[in-house]
Order: sequence, then C-alpha cells, then structure tokens
Amino acid sequence: MITIYLLEFLIFSFLGWLLDSGYRSITERKWINAGYFKGPLCPIYGFGGLALLLVFTYFSFLPLFVLFMVAGVSLVMVEYLGGVFAEHILHLKLWDYSSSHYHLGGHVDLLHSSYWFFLSVSCYYLLFPFMKLIENTISVPEFIELPLLVIFVMTGIGLTVRRNPLQFLEIKGRVIDMTVEKYGDLFTNIEHMYKAGSATARHRLQKMIEQQLRNTGAYLKRMKP
Repeated sequence: MITIYLLEFLIFSFLGWLLDSGYRSITERKWINAGYFKGPLCPIYGFGGLALLLVFTYFSFLPLFVLFMVAGVSLVMVEYLGGVFAEHILHLKLWDYSSSHYHLGGHVDLLHSSYWFFLSVSCYYLLFPFMKLIENTISVPEFIELPLLVIFVMTGIGLTVRRNPLQFLEIKGRVIDMTVEKYGDLFTNIEHMYKAGSATARHRLQKMIEQQLRNTGAYLKRMKP
C-alpha cells in the first residue's frame, strides 16, 4: 500500500503542477513553471491529494456536504502547514497572500481557501474513482515497499536541500522576500559562481548576486577560492 500512496502522491503532484502553472501563466500572461522544483511536480498538491483520499475513504459515512467541508478544511490545513514549512525551514515564501483580505500569516486566505473547497468536490467525482481503481488493480510485493519508501524520502530530502541556496547566505534575522522565479535565478547564479573556473567569472557573478540580494537583509558568506 505504501507504493500505491507514493504513486498517488506523484500523480497529484503532477496534476497540481499543471493546475498551478496553468493558472499562474494565465493570470500573469506568460509561462510560469510553478513550484519549488524545476521538474513538473508540486509536492504540496501531492500531500493535499493524499489528504483528500484519506478523508474520502475514512469519512465516507458523512453526508456529502459535510464530507466536502472536511475535505476543504484538510486542503487549507495542508496549504497552511506547507507555507509555514517553506518560510521557517526553506526560508522562502513560495506564495504570499498577505495582500489579500482575511489571510492567516500570508499562507492562506479566504479567496484561495474557497478554491480548495471547489477542488475537493471535483476531485471526489473525477479523481477519487480513478485512484480507487489504481489501489484495486496494482499489487506490489511487500518486501520492496519499505526500501522504495526510504529511497523516495531520501531523494526528496536531497532535492530539497540541493535546491536551497540559502545555505550559502547569511540571514540577518529575516526571511528573504522574493518570488519563486527570482529565487530560481539566485540559485542558478550561486551554482554557476561556485563552478566558475576563473576569479573574474566568480567576481562578476558575485556582483549579480549582490544586486539580487539588495534590500533583502542577506549577504553571501565568504567563499573559498
């Protein structure tokens, strides 16, 4: 069953990436590759999808309206916890609703929370039957489930740490406030700087990074040549 959960997590992460990238590309009128990773996965949707499946499975005795309310609340909780994790562990705000009315820490707000309730209804009728079909069709030997889980978790941790350039920064008591796109550019420049073969190239990239960090309250650590 662990392997099935991992597969469902990946499916929801991919569908969430499609949904988020499409929504942001339309609203911003340019292609936006949503999410923390470069690949077509948004893990927050993977966790949200698993939360929905658990609610739909173990609370199926509830009237549909109440079931959808519980499912919607579970998605809001996942989004809030994901925002807190990103801000305090990754030191990055992947989304910020602080400009909206009725928000909580900028992690959730009334408007986007209403979207999750509608999404939970769509998931119940469109995706939940498909996921149950997967669970009833695919069978994986139990002896490989634990190794797969360990590999999956370690890979996820490794990718998350690798994508976090703030390990090269000194933070002066505040979180860097920048968009995911600018954050991606920052990481790319830091990566290139550490791979640069000449002092001139490193110096040029360092100037670019310092320009990006202006007014963020952060600066580069001293780098060994």
